[in-house]
Parts: sequence; C-alpha cells; structure tokens
Amino acid sequence: MIRRLTSVPAADVLHHDEGALVLMGERLIALSLVGSAAYELATDGIKGNELAAALDELFGVPADADLVQLTSDVIDLLVAQGLLSVDEASR
Repeated sequence: MIRRLTSVPAADVLHHDEGALVLMGERLIALSLVGSAAYELATDGIKGNELAAALDELFGVPADADLVQLTSDVIDLLVAQGLLSVDEASR
C-alpha cells in the first residue's frame, strides 16, 4: 500500500524562520520547519515515499535515525492535527 497525502486547505498560513503557523478554522497550529515543509510539499498531493525523499533532500537524516519512521511520524502528527488527508492506494 502506498499512502497518497494531500494538504487540507487552511484559512491562512504564516511562514517564519522556524516553521509556520497554520490557521484551521478557529485553531492555530504551530509547525516546525519539517512539518511546514511536509505540509507544503503535499499541497498538490504526494506519495509517502516521495515525501520522505524530499524531506531527506531538504533536511538530511541523522546517522542513527530511520528516514521511513521519521517521515511516518511527521505524517501521523499532521494527520492528527487535520492538516493532511491520506488516501490508501495499492500499487
């Protein structure tokens, strides 16, 4: 299964040096640089593995970390905040 991710449109987004503030309805959500990048990269839809590669290119991965797990954690957090929608598609 390949997860296709799409950003949920926000009322407003304010980018700053440390990430972004996203206004979703009456909720203001603070995102780190990684979270902000993931949200922006998913604007037109992106597969989970493509998002992992893009985040790796932008930020790199610590030597002792697992890129797939780190990306999955970011996706899970953004989905939990209502910032990403996920479509499961078989390939």
